[in-house]
Amino acid sequence: MREEHETDRAKLVAWIERHLTHRGDDVDVAVVLLSQAEGLASRLGTQVAGAAVDAARDRLAAGGGPDAIAACTDPETVVVVRPVRVAGRPDGRARWGARLLGLLDRPVRVQGLDLRLTGHVATTGACGREWRAHEGETLLRQLEHRVLLGRIEQPDLLVHLPDLRRERCADALDRRLASAVRGGEVVARYQPIVDLRSGRIVGAEALACWDGSGAELAGPERFLALAAATGLMPAITERILRQACADFAGGVPEREGWWVSVNLDAPATVHPETPGQIEAVLRETGLAPERLCIEVSERLVPDPLAVRSLQAIADLGVQLAMDDFGSGWSSLAQLRSLPLTLVKLDRSLLVSCSVDEASVLLATVAFVASLGLDVLAEGIERPGDRLLVQAAGVALGQGFLWGAAQPLDQLVGAAAVVAGAAAPMPSGRGALRSG
Repeated sequence: MREEHETDRAKLVAWIERHLTHRGDDVDVAVVLLSQAEGLASRLGTQVAGAAVDAARDRLAAGGGPDAIAACTDPETVVVVRPVRVAGRPDGRARWGARLLGLLDRPVRVQGLDLRLTGHVATTGACGREWRAHEGETLLRQLEHRVLLGRIEQPDLLVHLPDLRRERCADALDRRLASAVRGGEVVARYQPIVDLRSGRIVGAEALACWDGSGAELAGPERFLALAAATGLMPAITERILRQACADFAGGVPEREGWWVSVNLDAPATVHPETPGQIEAVLRETGLAPERLCIEVSERLVPDPLAVRSLQAIADLGVQLAMDDFGSGWSSLAQLRSLPLTLVKLDRSLLVSCSVDEASVLLATVAFVASLGLDVLAEGIERPGDRLLVQAAGVALGQGFLWGAAQPLDQLVGAAAVVAGAAAPMPSGRGALRSG
């Protein structure tokens, strides 16, 4: 979750706790899925798409009624809540939902463009007398999951769902995700990684996608938070790791030399059994260790347990990358203490720079290169982004400019039109660094 979404969410939780758990108000909730936001991001970039979603959020907040608040909880979702001081108003809620849906009929204007964000609205509610203080985050998560499940079952533009009760039974969406993991519906899709000097694909990042969930939950930002909260992340991580290794061992010609990166969350990174699990998967699938890259979060605290675990992974011959570098927590000591090969720059570094004002990007690349590490820039969406990071000395790129996450056969097919051999995965610190 991006920092701006975390801030929006924190404000929303504070509002819920103030009105519902402290004042005892009933609340109406509308979860608005802006189904065209992803398409805008791929065509016009995440900055433009984010500004469009922010504009839609502000419009929904203004039209939500007295004391209403609206917040972006992910790049495609706006949650609107309002207090209802008279219980039992389903008709009023239905009219409210219809009004919110109507607010999206008009396009929003961003950077001189009129952009339309088609909305799917699902409404529900909660009774303040049933919830305790400091349960705002729990309530919000359950509301979101209940609404998303309702959207999957009733794919209409406007859906009205029963009030959420406080009973501590297993959430229906939790059960659905657990069933999907067991049934093989959570699968790997691959976003290409490109050598900026040659323009050729050299590898891909494996991203978890939930097939069969509908658009509401297909992407990783939609369901991985739920997976972490319900203890399903280890099973998902193991599945994506196994599929990625098998796909690249058998589905990519050896001569291409492509490598694949797989994300580990913080608990998996420090778990003492993780290196052995990775070794077993490599042995069973036949993928050469140097063709696997394990990505760890920038927010990982390099305590002795984490360092030992990562060193054991590196000793297998597997590459290690720090993901989202530059989003706020990393330090020189952190990079030096971990056995990294690659650093993936967060898109925020790219967004904060222009061709004339690239000092932050230049300093960051120079800092990483001084440690002998290779550099990959994430979130490259336009040719100008590519030129900017190349001028800063970045060797590798990833982003919508070369495509979204896709099945392996599509990735191989797209690469087939590019002549020539791919560059190898770096086999040591700085192997692909531009000179």
